[in-house]
Amino acid sequence: MSLTINVGGRSVEVPAGRPFVVGRAVACDLVIPDGRVSRRHLLVEPVEDGWAVVDISSNGTWTAGRRMHRVRVRQETRLQLGAVDGPEVVVALTPGAPTTPTDLGVVDRPAQAAPAARAGGPSPQRVSDSPAPGAPPHGSPASPAAPGRQAAPAGRPQQDPDDRPSWHFDNPAGPPTGGHHERPTMIPGGREPTGPMLPPGEREQRAGQRDPVRTHPLKMGRMSIGRARSNDIVVGDLLASREHAELLLGRGGAEIVDLGSPNGTFLNGQRIDRAVLNPGDVIAIGHHVFNVTEQALVERVDTGDVSFEVDGLSVDIGTARLLHDVTFSLPGRALLAVIGPSGAGKSTLLGALTGFRPANIGTVRYAGRDLYAEYDELRRRIGYVPQDDILHTALTVRQALEYGSKLRFPAETTLEERRNRVNEVLVELSLTNRPGTGGRPNGRAMAAGADSNELRFVDEDEEPGAPSGGDLSDRQVARLSGGQRKRTSVALELLTQPTLLYLDEPTSGLDPGLDKEVMESLRRLADGGRTVIVVTHSVAQLNLCDYLLVLAKGGHVAYFGPPQHALEFFDEADWADAFRVLQTTKGAKRLASRFRSSPYFIKGSAPMARPQPAPLARIRQQSVLSQLVTLSRRYLRVIVSDKSYLRLLIAYPFVLGLIPLTIKTSDKFNLPPNGQPNLDASRALLVVILMACFMGMSNAVRELVKEREIYRRERSIGLSVIAYVGSKVVVLSLITALQGAVLATIGLWGRWPPDGVLFGAPLEMVLAVAATAVAAAMVGLIVSSVVDNADKTMPPLVVLTVANLVFTGALMPIAGEKGLEQLAWLFPGRWGYASAAAVGDINVIQMNGSQANPKFPPDPMWEHTASAYAGGLIGLAVIATVSLIATALLLRRLDPRASRGRRKG
Repeated sequence: MSLTINVGGRSVEVPAGRPFVVGRAVACDLVIPDGRVSRRHLLVEPVEDGWAVVDISSNGTWTAGRRMHRVRVRQETRLQLGAVDGPEVVVALTPGAPTTPTDLGVVDRPAQAAPAARAGGPSPQRVSDSPAPGAPPHGSPASPAAPGRQAAPAGRPQQDPDDRPSWHFDNPAGPPTGGHHERPTMIPGGREPTGPMLPPGEREQRAGQRDPVRTHPLKMGRMSIGRARSNDIVVGDLLASREHAELLLGRGGAEIVDLGSPNGTFLNGQRIDRAVLNPGDVIAIGHHVFNVTEQALVERVDTGDVSFEVDGLSVDIGTARLLHDVTFSLPGRALLAVIGPSGAGKSTLLGALTGFRPANIGTVRYAGRDLYAEYDELRRRIGYVPQDDILHTALTVRQALEYGSKLRFPAETTLEERRNRVNEVLVELSLTNRPGTGGRPNGRAMAAGADSNELRFVDEDEEPGAPSGGDLSDRQVARLSGGQRKRTSVALELLTQPTLLYLDEPTSGLDPGLDKEVMESLRRLADGGRTVIVVTHSVAQLNLCDYLLVLAKGGHVAYFGPPQHALEFFDEADWADAFRVLQTTKGAKRLASRFRSSPYFIKGSAPMARPQPAPLARIRQQSVLSQLVTLSRRYLRVIVSDKSYLRLLIAYPFVLGLIPLTIKTSDKFNLPPNGQPNLDASRALLVVILMACFMGMSNAVRELVKEREIYRRERSIGLSVIAYVGSKVVVLSLITALQGAVLATIGLWGRWPPDGVLFGAPLEMVLAVAATAVAAAMVGLIVSSVVDNADKTMPPLVVLTVANLVFTGALMPIAGEKGLEQLAWLFPGRWGYASAAAVGDINVIQMNGSQANPKFPPDPMWEHTASAYAGGLIGLAVIATVSLIATALLLRRLDPRASRGRRKG
């Protein structure tokens, strides 16, 4: 039986089998532009034997003069929205086909609107006659779900198990209308779709279709699939290679062959190199999904308007359970906030939902698919923004996105393609207009654009309509506000068009105005066709979310449902009081028990213990060499863009080089004219080597730890450890070697040893000091990979500097001392001083001074020979090599658990 909604004399028929949202926001299925109507006001949901209407507003809904929460539609029902005398909506069961409203009083969604529940309103957790999670406990009574039947995923009608399709995308016999794979993602504000790229003219053609599905007839022979327009089947997705795969059709059947693409070709959720096709199979390339039929491939695009289900999720560490039986379900375009006190398991839950740290028990399903079992394919649908910004603050916004696109897309992607995608993301995140100040407490005034979902900011001192004084995309990240910086981090993730977006504490440390700005951005992202899950401590903007998940101490679920009913459920006046209860063990268990016995709770299937995840196949968009070049260029750009740091790097060796000049020596390193030992020469040389060690380690000791979150995220999308460490080696070696050369030249100017051992003492001394500084920098990288905070690098730096001083052998005899001599080999100072001492013939100085100190014997490593000099340089090279290997191994421990295994490099 169909359902008709009548507003202002015009009727709209509710499509069967899916939720329908009524509200003021343009993302709703039926838009009522009245100030008393909430952005998402009513949810009309199908139930087993009819329809129900759920109030999801903050303003309330009235029927017959009484406020309602949920009502079954059994006869014509009149509802007033927002007030007792608010706009009237008449809901009735009718077999007739209504007309489509065209006046300005009621606005039906255009053809490109997603048929599943919008982010403008939540979707039911079960489609039985029992109360949805949006219904408070005291809502209208409802009969329980039919026994023996599982709750259907959000946004889908109940089905018997035998009636369900064999594949989660659709029936191979033909695409259903209104499926979630059929629409390009729309940018709020009516801008151009940002879905996968299409051939010329086809984007415009698809934008006006309700079912933008392409059918590709199969033909004998070879059919090529890829991003290049010369292919038989063009996949307009930057995650696809230009020549991605091919179909081979003969009398014996059909085969799909992957052509070595970095992102892979997937058949029924599993990566394949070559496989036989059967009718009903599903091929996935990037965001494009192809259903195999007898005579054709039916293509549609996964734009993220899909259900997301969590069933019985539990996480154990040893004997302790950190997360207890988390079960919930989200429709497409939903925004979920996860809150709770410290120790409630929010970060643990986020790791389990993203697949970075899979749960021990339970299931996470994306559009009905097991996220863990098919993680190799579905990980490309996931975007993750950690609490710390994944940005190099010295770069501009555009530079950060351009380098990010270079690492995230296949190597063959053209510069124009990458720039076009960067521009789309900049527009979508409103990073192309300069925000300003205004009449709000945080100094910004918000102005509404032509679309109510489009926000722009104007400067307080600018006239309305005046051109902007700048472009955020060309502004250095360090000069952005907290909210703008967080939007830039999100933009970096949106480059690959993820359909699941997770954010960890995006509003941490922001003032209330920026907090609202960030949450409004997330609201628009969800409206644009994504499922967004945000972990937050802020409760000020929960009204912008569709759902709220509250975790109590110990990882228990205390509430899941619409945020406007949470405090009522807790029976608390405000969130401060609620958190005081949630953070106590007794209160947590009490609320968790209360939730599990309430209508809000939906029991999942029996918990399932999960095996250790299988190692994933390697994912890498470019070769190691290509990544090395990109990372090195980015690293150099970061250094050059930070003017103050660049000035310090230049001044550093000049200042340090002046210190050895304070030590008075003659113009020769061995014997001065009076025939007495020139012991000052060894002291000057010791200071130069010590300065080289300190300078090299200080250059590198913070370089990895300050980029840890950036490394973690880029590693998960295909970054090579070899390329990453290599970029640090290339740039640091170049800078440190130049600094070492300047240091040696200034510190030893005018008092070079008289004779060299290979090609002249000055050049030999400069090379020895520069090599010492470079080797020390590699040791500094080990420290940077071990510590977890940049502030913790100073104690190891001090200890290593002192150790290099002691183990040079210039202060006490090292040669021949068992244990001590071998320990000294671990420090660059020992080998660097040995090479320099061989050039300066320090043994001669020590022997001539042996009458004063007969216990200081000659050191074999200081012999004035080419072999002794080369031995010191070889020792420095070995230390540098071992340090780099150790650094790479230490960095591997930061890899997400689910991605460890087959990945190399």
